[in-house]
Amino acid sequence: MARLKYQFLYSAQPMLTYIEGNFVVLGTGAVGTIKGAGITSITRLSPGTYQVVLSQVYPRYLAGAAGFVSPATTSVAAGSFVVGDSYVINALGTTNFNAAGLNIGLVAAPGIPFVATTVGAGTGSAFLVTNSGISHVEVIGNTNLTITQPGLPSLIMQCLNSAGAATDPTAGSVLGFDMFVKNSTAKAGNE
Repeated sequence: MARLKYQFLYSAQPMLTYIEGNFVVLGTGAVGTIKGAGITSITRLSPGTYQVVLSQVYPRYLAGAAGFVSPATTSVAAGSFVVGDSYVINALGTTNFNAAGLNIGLVAAPGIPFVATTVGAGTGSAFLVTNSGISHVEVIGNTNLTITQPGLPSLIMQCLNSAGAATDPTAGSVLGFDMFVKNSTAKAGNE
């Protein structure tokens, strides 16, 4: 369940609600598949800047976080792995991925990541992992004002590169985010 009330989480905030979602970044930063209950839509406003529209109004934004799943799109055949590069298993074939760098104790399967310690051998393949090109994500403006808008409860996130410039994530990246909001107008502590 992507949106839920934490009935067993202690908080001084009444009616604490957790919302999480993610979306696939397509070419030129376009929004692909969106997942997450409590999210109505996600729109790219400008390079690296996205508006997340919530399914309902919330009285208060409390906290949030974001992160990326790195894109892995170029298939590399066993025997051509580069030592030190990161991969995600694509097809097992006859390759012993534990010998190629998969941690001992992990069972090789498509989707499992590893760092190559050898070039590998056999008929298997893996996707080369690149990076999102983003160093951090920030929320823009006073979110407590934007999530209370009856017609468009939303927040705006900006993806920034290491130089601090708004930048589209690399195509194939998945931007994940979560937030805690208050689903009550009751005051807590010294609000």
